[in-house]
Amino acid sequence: MYRQRCVDAALAVFRDSRHILSAPRGGRAIAVSRKGNADTSGAWVWLACTACDAGRLQLAVANSATGREDIVRPRAWWQKYFDAVVRQLALRPLGAVAADPKLTRETVAEAARCAKCGPQGALQVYEYAEAMAKRIDEATSEVRERA
Repeated sequence: MYRQRCVDAALAVFRDSRHILSAPRGGRAIAVSRKGNADTSGAWVWLACTACDAGRLQLAVANSATGREDIVRPRAWWQKYFDAVVRQLALRPLGAVAADPKLTRETVAEAARCAKCGPQGALQVYEYAEAMAKRIDEATSEVRERA
């Protein structure tokens, strides 16, 4: 089941919260205060925004010194992108799925509906999608057929 191992590898990379919570170019990682409050000001816009609806995905972030945690919820428009990529990777475990032009255009259009997400949304969606495409292709290229 070489194909299934490729699907599993692609999904594992795409669903990895370390990538979702990573900092965008020029941004910074999410920090958690000693009180356990997440500072998302330098994070991806879909994590930093509180103006538009949140999606259902909940990501725990912690202060490594105190162990206190907070939950970060990506915006609903990004959740649609995430869900669509997961569905498509199950069918086609290729990095190109994450950077699909039709899907990224739809995602950018959704982000543009929010005054806070819109200005940064397009650039960040494309940056994230390209980075994930590369990671997915790297992960699936390491999967070997069993003899």
